[in-house]
Amino acid sequence: MRPPFQAPQPKLNKVLVARLTQLLTKAIEAQNQGDNHKAKELYQQVVKIQPANFECWHILGVFEYQIKNYDEALKIFTKVISIQPRFAPAHSNLGLVLQDLKRYKEAIASYDKSLELDASLYAAYNNRGNAFKDLGIFDKALESYSMALIYLPDYAEAIYNLAEIYKCLHRFDDSLKYYDRAIHTRPNYAEAHNNRGLMLQFLNRVDEAIQSFDRTLQIWPDYAPAHSNKSLALLLQGNYSEGFEEHEWRWRMKEFTSAQRHFHQPQWDGSIDQLEGKTILIHCEQGLGDTLQFCRYVPFVLETGARVLFEVQASVYGLMKQIINPECLIKQGDQIPDFDLHCPLISIVHCLRSSVARIPSPQSYLKVEEAKRNKWSSVLGQRVKPRIGYVWSGNVHHHNDFFRSIPLQTFLTHLISLSQDFDCICLQKEFRTGELELLAQVPGWRDFSVGIVDFEDTAALCELVDLVITVDTSVAHLAAALGRPTWVMLPFAPDWRWLLERDDSPWYPSVKLYRQKSISNWNSVLDPLTLDIKSRFGVSTV
Repeated sequence: MRPPFQAPQPKLNKVLVARLTQLLTKAIEAQNQGDNHKAKELYQQVVKIQPANFECWHILGVFEYQIKNYDEALKIFTKVISIQPRFAPAHSNLGLVLQDLKRYKEAIASYDKSLELDASLYAAYNNRGNAFKDLGIFDKALESYSMALIYLPDYAEAIYNLAEIYKCLHRFDDSLKYYDRAIHTRPNYAEAHNNRGLMLQFLNRVDEAIQSFDRTLQIWPDYAPAHSNKSLALLLQGNYSEGFEEHEWRWRMKEFTSAQRHFHQPQWDGSIDQLEGKTILIHCEQGLGDTLQFCRYVPFVLETGARVLFEVQASVYGLMKQIINPECLIKQGDQIPDFDLHCPLISIVHCLRSSVARIPSPQSYLKVEEAKRNKWSSVLGQRVKPRIGYVWSGNVHHHNDFFRSIPLQTFLTHLISLSQDFDCICLQKEFRTGELELLAQVPGWRDFSVGIVDFEDTAALCELVDLVITVDTSVAHLAAALGRPTWVMLPFAPDWRWLLERDDSPWYPSVKLYRQKSISNWNSVLDPLTLDIKSRFGVSTV
């Protein structure tokens, strides 16, 4: 939304028009050079010369919006509308400001008004579609984007947004088709190439996905999302050398799950000489599962002779005492002692040049304190049947929750038949609406979530069951790190750490993987899994 390169055109004398044109030219040049202070002064001179000219004010409003001064832009566009209520672009741009302020319903009302005044404003349709998307009203978003294309069939942004909304609607073939169309319309559309790659990876077409990420990076070499996405695709293929190197781009992502830590001390580059006589801080990142999976590398850093401080989340603090001397263990948020170097936990893998063949994978590397285990043994009572621990869903806020979690009703439909032959232990701490009520109706299923305080409690329960069955969440890593038999139910497009086309894991000897045969097809997982449970414990399948 760049200010138009011409002076406003009411009835003005030629000298005044020339002066306004000169000021606008200089303002745009200053803005293009990044001198927003000078640009603002010049735009303000324009409105001082023509204080009643709504077009002059509108240009200033556009500038304030572009420099993200939303409150000022809001005032100015409101002023423009008060001067000329029928000026459609002002209503449309007011909608943009309201949308960036997350006032979506008001934004939609402004877009509607602009389109009432000028039905051909294709950008207003597109932006209204974005507002509907932000509200989760996908059918209305689809309608708005489609309207934009009626007025401008080659409108690349609207085509791209249609691809995005089809993805939200789980119409994946349509989504891919519109990414392709956006790229055909604008061959150097980096974001479209990148998100096309994501869609291909979601469809398990990983080689093609990497090609899309590579094309993105040819267009935009420093585009962090493409580097990060390519890293996950490479890791999924087992290419850890290139994958973990590319994974360092995660810190340049605007919306990465962990904020980058900024220390005065340098980050370790993997050089053993750099650690001699030094203290290194290894700090956790991302989720609890990541800490449980990658803490195995901390002892290898200790073997270099360096003094190691290990910062972890509070809920896994107790379990990490087996990894490192408790005196060197820090709860996230507590004061950190002096150190010389630091390293994010997952970056350790890259520093140590690990590969699929060189993953340290002992049968177990965590254990539960005896007192905790005895406490939960007493709570569970005497064992009269084989015990199975279950987790059917993860964090509802996880970006892939819809695909990696199983609706409880679907889960129970397959496994309820096991109630008579097994002691079914729920290992979940959090439940979704109606799940506790549903579980209460199932005989033989027991819930201990009220007594679970931290992961030491969950770990004790894992040790006291004969088999853990879980979706891809932190409990999978916990049970496997304890060496418990763990069956992990995976979506069609798995997380990178589970690799492709195998039912075992180089990370965990005790894990067996069950993969969906197609997107959201949990029957293809639960049917063979149920048969395998009965076979393992000698239960009749009749």
